[in-house]
Amino acid sequence: MRALALIAPFALLSAALAQHTLDAGAPSLTLSQGLFIDSVSLTGRRAINLDSLVAEVVAGRLAEPGSPLPKEGETLASPPGVRNPPKAWAAAAANADGAFDLPRGSYLLLTVDSAAERVMVLSASGHAMLYENGAPRMGDPYATGQVQLPVLVRKGENRFLFASAGRGPVRASLSAPAAALSMLESDLTLPTPVRGEPDEYLMSARVMNASTTRQVCSIRYTDSAPGMGTIGSRFAVEPLSVRTVALPLNLSPQDDSPEIPVDLTLERLSDDGRGDADRKTFILRTVGATDARRVTFISGIDASVQYYAVVPPANAPKAPGVVLSLHGASVEASNQAASYAAKPDLVIVCPTNRRPFGFDWEDWGRTDAMEALAHASRAWRADPLRTYLTGHSMGGHGTWQLACQYPERFAAIAPSAGWLSFETYGGSKSQVPSQPDHPTAAILDRAAASSDTIALLPRLKGKGIYILHGDADDNVPVAQARTAREHLTSLKIEHAWHEQPGAGHWWDDDKPGAACVDWPPIFRLFASSKLDSPAPKGLATDLLDENSLPKGSFKQAFANRFVFVYGTKGTPEQNRASFNKARFDAEQWAYRANGAAALVPDTVAVRDTQPRNRIIYGNQETNAAWSFVDPASKVSVTSTTISIGDKSWTGPDLGALLALPQNGGGLVGVVAGTGPQGQRALERLPYFTSGTGFPSTLVVRSSVWMQGVEGIVHAAP
Repeated sequence: MRALALIAPFALLSAALAQHTLDAGAPSLTLSQGLFIDSVSLTGRRAINLDSLVAEVVAGRLAEPGSPLPKEGETLASPPGVRNPPKAWAAAAANADGAFDLPRGSYLLLTVDSAAERVMVLSASGHAMLYENGAPRMGDPYATGQVQLPVLVRKGENRFLFASAGRGPVRASLSAPAAALSMLESDLTLPTPVRGEPDEYLMSARVMNASTTRQVCSIRYTDSAPGMGTIGSRFAVEPLSVRTVALPLNLSPQDDSPEIPVDLTLERLSDDGRGDADRKTFILRTVGATDARRVTFISGIDASVQYYAVVPPANAPKAPGVVLSLHGASVEASNQAASYAAKPDLVIVCPTNRRPFGFDWEDWGRTDAMEALAHASRAWRADPLRTYLTGHSMGGHGTWQLACQYPERFAAIAPSAGWLSFETYGGSKSQVPSQPDHPTAAILDRAAASSDTIALLPRLKGKGIYILHGDADDNVPVAQARTAREHLTSLKIEHAWHEQPGAGHWWDDDKPGAACVDWPPIFRLFASSKLDSPAPKGLATDLLDENSLPKGSFKQAFANRFVFVYGTKGTPEQNRASFNKARFDAEQWAYRANGAAALVPDTVAVRDTQPRNRIIYGNQETNAAWSFVDPASKVSVTSTTISIGDKSWTGPDLGALLALPQNGGGLVGVVAGTGPQGQRALERLPYFTSGTGFPSTLVVRSSVWMQGVEGIVHAAP
């Protein structure tokens, strides 16, 4: 019924299908009419999905200007084996607020006729991603309103194809950029300075390059900023992109200062123009020494600035215990910390999972939790025998996850309102949408084995466990806790248990702290629990590497301060495809992981001697950074052929995801196609989605979006 409401009356059809017109000097344009089509896909939390519309884009149709436009009533069939009838394109019009109310998984096609070529800023929300004139760009699935993308609007026809996320309406508008180079004021990571404690703090800044050339810049303190030195950062921002950079702040918060203004100037250093490009003032709120606060640090994953929230102990112990508390979906770490009253002899540490939704405390969310724990434990000189783990909702799942992966690190655990696993909560298990018994499906499933929480529960034997849940929870059913209890009982693992009568997902009482997390019996368990010996150094386990990422997985390459490297040595079409995919991944990483991995051309990357991982886009004929691949890997990708060991495959439609050994140590991640279809087939593979299983070697044909597992040529850990 929701879809039917979008179909315009026949009398209005021609207006609904007309292109938007962008005059040469127009300051903005709201996109309000177009065509939509309901879901022609079978998707889920897995590596391989089916989608007829993606298959059209991979074939070079629909998203690119110049290819035939669909007409109202024209149908598109779902992939073979998907029991959905063919879907028809229909006219769609935004409401008075500029919102398209679309079903989840549907697509919205909007066109713009521009009088001139110009750079505009696309502001959109409610979409999982979009194709901008065929180039993939990151969406705003959680409708944060913080996604702003510089786009090159061509003279004549332009197409914007949005994939609805289904969590809210889709909105989109174009506006002229305020400047070619600017600092953005949204989506910042800021510290909380402590009054009376001068220190070097860390923050991040986001810089937008709304030009078609690479810009070299630096950021410095504006001269008028009191008591501050200089920032020696020098960085490049690729054309039509946004980059997040880390900035050290030398601050001396005064005892009577509730806030500190930080005046920053963005300076352009490029040969085609130098001088100050932008100036912004950012306000930092200060706190007292005993107040909860945000602590920032540099992540070893991508050299980005991340934060965790901390509740200091109520007293001043020499070696406090640490409670690692994991937040639920959509919850900020600072709000998680605000749910606790200060405890004597315990510091409460609330990491971010990289984002409020983040990675479900798996993959890089798991990494973030362990990085925050290590940083806080060092900062507070914590007692290594008294580390505890708890969390609520998604954080309850994270409690099960981290405890099962690292049982030797936590003296006791307490999941609250937590779901157990993706399988028990979401119902998805196999990494392919059909033929789960196929041998190749089993390889992909093994790459996701670290998500199988139930299989890991035996590791909790001898651990202090307290399970808390409201028996009227309508968000995470109490059945999740009961399932966990049944498994623990069958394994003869002792545990404490409490169901709060009549309580929903989040519940409280009139005592300090939120009762559903700051629960006295949980802290009594913590007070009575202690490790026998300090946890061993290092994080590697049988399933995870030293970065808490799944062994034998393509995801392992996204670590060790990695960078995204696009190729410049191919044809213009090949280079454009390489840049578009690298930029899309950088945008995805920034949105999903609060990430800051640099986007660089191969000409720059080959001169970089830093010991870091590289993610290279394009084959060895189109990307010079293939020189980083260790020849002993015996892997080759050219514009016609992919060879791995003694196996080879030929055709223009092949695409490969590879995690390969790097010369000098570390890994190279390869995202490479033989031809345009092979490269486009890789664009939407969801390796940044938590719980998806991508083995370290995966070769597909472009038909994978219609054939599923049958479109996989080769897979191996």
